[in-house]
Amino acid sequence: MGFIVAIGYSPNGAAGTPERSSDRLNYDRGLITLPGVGTMVKPGYTFAGWSESGLAPVLSGQYENHLDVTLKAVWTPTSYSVTYDPNGGNTTPTQVSRTIGQTFSLANAITRNDANSISYTFAGWNSGSSVFQAGETITVGTANLNYSATWVEEFEVTYANNGG
Repeated sequence: MGFIVAIGYSPNGAAGTPERSSDRLNYDRGLITLPGVGTMVKPGYTFAGWSESGLAPVLSGQYENHLDVTLKAVWTPTSYSVTYDPNGGNTTPTQVSRTIGQTFSLANAITRNDANSISYTFAGWNSGSSVFQAGETITVGTANLNYSATWVEEFEVTYANNGG
């Protein structure tokens, strides 16, 4: 009978627990198969596997160690898209995808052709719950971001002096 090595698993900032919280390995008799994600959840991140530091490189498949160790979950940020709907405007801005906590500036104002003698002015980017100004800084959360151009009709007011 050989020396027994204890291997623990840390969620590394996630809620929940891994498929197994620990393993015991006979030092001179083999390998263990690393546990899966279990019930661990970290909003804005995807479980990538295990490592001794909580960072890359990620261990996969079978594992062996000759000392007691706690392996840490490795989490990869989820990429979220940022899309714009010109809502009748002349151009559709583009934006690279971002991950949780990153910031970006909303697209510049766009233009819209007059329709039926009606002129429009760009009024901002509507997220469905708020209207933001062009160039405003946004912090990415845990969902894709969609913005639609908001327009305001322009009116021309003419005053008649009416003899006065």
